[in-house]
Order: sequence, then C-alpha cells, then structure tokens
Amino acid sequence: MEKFETTIDTLCNKKSGSDAHGFIDFITEDELRNYIETLKPKGIKKRPMYLSFDRLNMMIMTIFKYFESELQITKNKAD
Repeated sequence: MEKFETTIDTLCNKKSGSDAHGFIDFITEDELRNYIETLKPKGIKKRPMYLSFDRLNMMIMTIFKYFESELQITKNKAD
C-alpha cells in the first residue's frame, strides 16, 4: 500500500502537474492486474469509496478525453 500511495503521489504532484501518461502506464502494469480483474462492475451504495469498474472507467475516459484534446492542440499547431 505504501508503494501505491507513493506512486500515486508522484503521479499527482501538484507542483509539476499531473502525469496522465504515467497513470495509464501504472494501472496497466502486471502488478495491478489481479486487483483490476476483481473489481465489481458497479459501485456499492453502502461503501461509496470503493473503486468499481464503472468508477475506474470514468477516470480513464476522462484521461482519454484529455489525450484527445492534447492531440487536437498538437495538430492545430502543426497546421
């Protein structure tokens, strides 16, 4: 858990900005595969702080939208 918290703190550093690419790399590592495979499809009302597949999907889709906007900005600068 300490390693996880340290990694997340590094990726979400407020001073240097968040690292979206690093976050995606982190959650796709083999180390987290077993945990992600056991996520429940939907959140539990009694325990809203638990991560579910839906909540993980919302986070990842937001990051992909960010990647899309970065790509659009890059394309616009190239034109």
